Amino acid sequence: MPTGLASLAIVLSIAWYSASEISNGMLQAYPSTPNRLDFRYRMLQEPAEVQLNIGSRFEDLDLVDTVSAAVLEHVDIPGDLLEHTSLAIREAAANAIEHGNGAGSGKRVDISIRIEGDLLTVVVRDEGEGFDPDKVADPLAPDNLLKPRGRGIFLTRRFMDSVEYGFDGGTVMTMRKKVG
Repeated sequence: MPTGLASLAIVLSIAWYSASEISNGMLQAYPSTPNRLDFRYRMLQEPAEVQLNIGSRFEDLDLVDTVSAAVLEHVDIPGDLLEHTSLAIREAAANAIEHGNGAGSGKRVDISIRIEGDLLTVVVRDEGEGFDPDKVADPLAPDNLLKPRGRGIFLTRRFMDSVEYGFDGGTVMTMRKKVG
């Protein structure tokens, strides 16, 4: 398992938080204000997992990008697929913020990025009402081609090997990709 992930957790902890504790292989960083995000990192021999708990604010997507890109750098994914996978994670988080929770609502989004063997699993959970994924408009339909929005689910389905939805106290989107 890559050792660079441990230093990533420490760097993010120092960059984003004022207080942290390390115990039993777990680094937990606690926000200095209630609106900051909660970052937990756990690295055992395998699997490695990064968990983010962010507010429903679009500004937090930059951290999602930074963390997912840093984790994916340590996985054997060619350049284009790396960018596509990062984009799928960002789009899933953006949809959870905007459509699931209603941006700025005070609700939280949980994101888990887990690497086990050659399988990358990303779980994005919001606190919203849920939706029917089959009723989402097709962005390739002629009426939708020029619309500036509405491609997030389409992109996640294209870029990941599998995308599944569950609805248990919010929407749970699970994406998987073979990496190696």
